[in-house]
Order: sequence, then structure tokens, then C-alpha cells
Amino acid sequence: MKIDGNVLDDMDAMKKLDASDMLRRLPEFHLQFKVAQSCFSRIDLDGFEGFKPTSILICGMGGSAISGDVLLNWVGKSSPVPIHVNRSPFLPGYVGSRTLIIMVSYSGNTSETLSAMDQAIHKGAQIMAITSGGKLLEICQEKDIPSVIIPSGYPPRTALGLLFMPIALLCQHLGLFDIDNEIPLIESALKSANTRLNPSITRLDNAAKELALSLVDSVPAIYSSPSLEVIANRWKCQLNENSKMLAWYSTVPEMNHNGIVGWSGVTDTSERTVVMIRDREDDSCYSRRLDLTGEIFLKPHARRIVEVWPDGESLLARMFNHIFFADYTSLYLAFLRGVDPTPVAAIDKLKLQLA
Repeated sequence: MKIDGNVLDDMDAMKKLDASDMLRRLPEFHLQFKVAQSCFSRIDLDGFEGFKPTSILICGMGGSAISGDVLLNWVGKSSPVPIHVNRSPFLPGYVGSRTLIIMVSYSGNTSETLSAMDQAIHKGAQIMAITSGGKLLEICQEKDIPSVIIPSGYPPRTALGLLFMPIALLCQHLGLFDIDNEIPLIESALKSANTRLNPSITRLDNAAKELALSLVDSVPAIYSSPSLEVIANRWKCQLNENSKMLAWYSTVPEMNHNGIVGWSGVTDTSERTVVMIRDREDDSCYSRRLDLTGEIFLKPHARRIVEVWPDGESLLARMFNHIFFADYTSLYLAFLRGVDPTPVAAIDKLKLQLA
């Protein structure tokens, strides 16, 4: 594949490839959190008064399920109740009347989520839904289940702020943890990042464009600690969907028990680039493992190891900063590869065949 890096400094060329105008949506990401607050404020929460969940289960697929992963990585270790993300049409056996289930389907027509919804109703769980419409909203209106209706018209993977905030706000309403103080920190981190990463910043001064150039003709491997697994997964998913390229992710210490052996068999270092997801407050044992893994086992077999460190005054702000960086990088990769980042033809084809 012949790569022309100049396309990243040619706004007209990028817009020509970006038929669905994803580049317009990304700089507005910070606005989604206030919009989601407004959407959440419209629902009736009377049914949740006095409710004390014994567990939280977030049901969704793809870009919708990532919202649950963000919550889990943010507060999973401190939450007074266990939090799980369910990517399946089937519910775990423990679900009952004291389980809080949050159904997340941007379209409202995700078959796996609709199946889980039927089971959650049958099991008598406490349910809230987040959707822009579709069959899920119809069920909620028919069954009088609280539903946060968010704006339509987004590819689900670009609506993460809209999908995440209602989950966090409901948990705050139940007294589990606070989110209000985080919102200005998230907005500040995203606005600051946008001044450095947006398309008007030339590639020599734009870290996302530079990283895209180093990844474009390789198969990226993304590694993180378990505390930031959602970020590593988000990188993989955005490279898959936006950039239309293969990528994989894993975490330490898990990959230290399998993945590092696979690297010993890599003979063509030009085909592999490593992205290390880092955070200044990550547990020291994870940080040391990432350092040693990169230096001893990955560096000899990879073309390049890139460490990504986010800005932000809180963990959640830095997580969304990480996500924002991945989003921009995946868009720039799409343009380098000459593809429109928005369509996902393979997913659409499979859904049609299954239907």
C-alpha cells in the first residue's frame, strides 16, 4: 500500500474521504456529557427510591457495551457492589429482583440486548435502558420501564459520552459514587486535547497524526494494565471499525503467561507496532511489568513501541483523554488508508444474513 502522509494536512482530501462527516463529530465529544445529563433528568426515578442493588449488570454489545467497561475500570475496585458487563443474549443465573440491569443499545435494535431484556423482565430485575429509539424503547414504553432517550444519528462508537453518563448518573442517584464533580474535569481534558489533535494541527505537531503514520502499515498490538483494559479494547475496536485494519489487545500480567511467548516467533519486525497504554497513577506492579515486558520481550521483535500517557486531573478524565486520542488516531489512519471511517459494511452484511 502506497502511503501519502500529506493527506493528513490536506483538509479537502480528508473531507472527501469522510463522507459521513465523522471529523465534525469528534471535536464536539466534550458536549455529550452535558447533553446526557439533560436526557437523564427527564426520566422518572420514583421506582428506584429505596432500591439497594446487590449487583450491577450492564448489557450491551460493541460501542454500547464499552460504556459499561468505562464504569467498571473507573470504579470497579471501589464500588460497594460488584459490576459486570454482559455481552451476551443470555443473563447470568444470579440475576434477580435486587439486580440493577442497565440495558444499553444505541440503536435500540441490538438483538442480543433485546434477548437479555426479555429475560431481565422475566426475572424481575430492576431495569433502566439507554437508547435512541428502536424496539428497546418500545418495550420500555409498553412495560413502563425508565428509559433515557439520547439523540439519534450517531454511529454508536461516536456516542460514548451519551451512553456512559446516564449509567454513572443512575449509580450516583443510588448513592454508590459521585460523577458530578468529574464532568468539568472530563470536558477540560477533552477540550485541551482537541487543541493539539484536531485536523488543523499539522502532522509534525500532532501526536495522533504521527502515531497514525507509524501504525498504518503494521498490525498494532495494544497493551495495558487491567485497570485500563477498556482503553486498550477501545483502541482495538476503533482501529477495526474506523481504520478497517486488524489489531489486537491484551493486558499484563495475563499476557505475561502466554502472549510474550508468541512474540518470540515474530521474524518480520516491520509488521508489528506496540502501543502501551499508560497512566501516572497505575499500580506500580503493573507499571513495572509493562516496562519489563516492553524492554525484554517486545522491543527485539517490534518495529516500534509507543507509550501513550494522557492528561487530566482525575482518572476518569484521563481515561476519556485516552479514548479521544485513540479516536483521532483511528480517523487519521482511515484517511491514510484511503477509506471512509464511518461505514461498517461487514457488520451490516452479517446482521442482514442473521435476520
